[in-house]
Amino acid sequence: MIPIHFSLGILLLGVCHGAQIGIRDFSDYKVLRVIPATETQYQVLVDLHDGGKFDFWAGPSKTNPIDIMVDPFRRPELLQFFVKHNISHTTFLEDVGR
Repeated sequence: MIPIHFSLGILLLGVCHGAQIGIRDFSDYKVLRVIPATETQYQVLVDLHDGGKFDFWAGPSKTNPIDIMVDPFRRPELLQFFVKHNISHTTFLEDVGR
């Protein structure tokens, strides 16, 4: 049988570790999918990726879908970027936190 103080120590270690690694709530985060239709669109997506504001699930590609996770606060900025550069998008994941 495992002593109680050992079990509590393991439990506290797990709780502290969870706080240290920054467990986050991804409720209402979306993953938007784009495929650049032109070289210019590809280049602006590369610039967006390199800017580090958004979570690209893979690096930009000229031929494969590009999935970008976005929080609810930065979503309007990303959508405006798509409009400005005439980039079509779809919602790949409606709510990452589910």
